[in-house]
Amino acid sequence: MKTPQTDWQQLAWAGITLFAPNDWYVTHLRVTQNESYIRMEDDEMVRFELSCMTVSPIQQINLREQAEAILSKMAKEAKRRGEEFSQSVDTKLVGRHQVKGRDVLTFSWAGKYIGEGMLWWCGKCNKVLAAHVIGVRGEKLKELAKKLFTGISDHSEDEWHRWKLFGLDLKIHSSMRLCGHKVEAGFVRLQFKRGDEDSIEVARWSTADLMLKGTTLDKLAAQVLKEHLKKFEVSYRHVHLGSSSHEGIELFGKAKMPLKTLQLFLRQLTKRSLMPRLRGLMWKCDDTNRLFLVLAITASEGENEFEQVVNSFKCH
Repeated sequence: MKTPQTDWQQLAWAGITLFAPNDWYVTHLRVTQNESYIRMEDDEMVRFELSCMTVSPIQQINLREQAEAILSKMAKEAKRRGEEFSQSVDTKLVGRHQVKGRDVLTFSWAGKYIGEGMLWWCGKCNKVLAAHVIGVRGEKLKELAKKLFTGISDHSEDEWHRWKLFGLDLKIHSSMRLCGHKVEAGFVRLQFKRGDEDSIEVARWSTADLMLKGTTLDKLAAQVLKEHLKKFEVSYRHVHLGSSSHEGIELFGKAKMPLKTLQLFLRQLTKRSLMPRLRGLMWKCDDTNRLFLVLAITASEGENEFEQVVNSFKCH
């Protein structure tokens, strides 16, 4: 099992960033309002897991108790399978000075596989992280785990969270929550929501040249957005992005009329929001031969959030 120490990738989601070997890939992602979980594998086995929970500022955090509880559960599972299991707590693989003053405790275990674990608590964002790096006997796992653990950051320095996963790289406002994602061969989509009215969707398609064969970008955009076209009157214009020569379609939409009379009346009466509007941008990146989409639906006053997401987007 080879794990190059110089060829690493950066990943980011929901305020968390880390670096991991390039031959590891994300196989599971779960994000809720106060929790997140990610699992990475190589071609042979699970290599890394990280769970994160936001706790109350007044909650007492005992990292040793948590580590002992994790290891106790693992030991019981190993015994049930008839496997030997050994463990060590407070291995001091990583110290506070290496994780910018956060409370940290490392531990290790060995059974069918071997593992290095880390628990930490950040007093600034009140997040508790539990991470495991998993390997096989004979592997230099401590060196690998130390590099990975010390490269983790648990919160953004501003209100914008970077999302760098599955070939996407952009920033989303921290008030937006991931509400859905889809990952399949040649296609990735992340969907975010804030309340009931504001949403942002980002997507990536591989092999743009094949997708555009025999069609045009505006026709392809109409096909991709066919469900939205049932609800919005959409106009578009051709654009070229920034200093690059990337061809794109900029989309503008307003809700189709008439809406249900009662719904319209309640909106106007409460002045709760404006009528929903659609903004979108779909473009081809010639450098990567990929298609990208940013689509925002909003009924709030702000207009610049869509622009900030687009400006943060890195397609190559």
